[in-house]
Amino acid sequence: MSGMLLWSTAYTSSNEEKQEDLLKKLISLADDKIMSVRRIFAMMLADIFDLLGAQCFYNRIFDTAIHLFNDPLDSVKMSNIISFTILMPKMKDKVDESTKVFNLLRELSGDKSWRVRYAVVIEYPHLLHAANSDDILQKLLIDLNNLLDDREPEVRLAAAKILSKMFSKEHPEHVENFFTESMWERIENLITNSDSDMGSTMVEQIGKISLILSDHQYKENFIPLLERVLKNTVRVFFF
Repeated sequence: MSGMLLWSTAYTSSNEEKQEDLLKKLISLADDKIMSVRRIFAMMLADIFDLLGAQCFYNRIFDTAIHLFNDPLDSVKMSNIISFTILMPKMKDKVDESTKVFNLLRELSGDKSWRVRYAVVIEYPHLLHAANSDDILQKLLIDLNNLLDDREPEVRLAAAKILSKMFSKEHPEHVENFFTESMWERIENLITNSDSDMGSTMVEQIGKISLILSDHQYKENFIPLLERVLKNTVRVFFF
């Protein structure tokens, strides 16, 4: 971090020729053989964006930075995920670039490493600010649905923890389309048949979501679910 501070100080106080040399040295860090150097470069992308300005970032840094989504080491990918999640709201006016990043982040939700999948799913609520309504409905919520069935318990739990953050009363159609009859069955199964952390998390999240359900969903799905879960809890407690 101190190296980046030194670089930024030198860059801002240099003439154009020296700035070009400094910029080349900075870009070369993304291909450094030392993992920690690549990771720090990825971690600093939001600061680099602010220092260089949008135009210079897109012209000189962007293509290099997105390649780090394919880095062989998880920690570099994860740092890149966090940085670009921070940057996405600033990239709204660059449709092609923001769409490319959005799609790359979604691809990583299926990464072979559960740590990378975990890093992506916990950032999904932040992507809502960078996606339009159709993207949220057709892409993010589809991913979330799949991640609730992830083979890794930590990823499934992370997906459950962000569930209520993915919906709002401003978009009732998302709630209507996501919480189908089959989804309510899955929710009940997750509450009653999963480990205690997953079960309690789902109870908490569905409790929050109940506030924005339609009258039909509240009466026909939530209340019956609540009654069955309560009865099951009492049965387990006493017998």
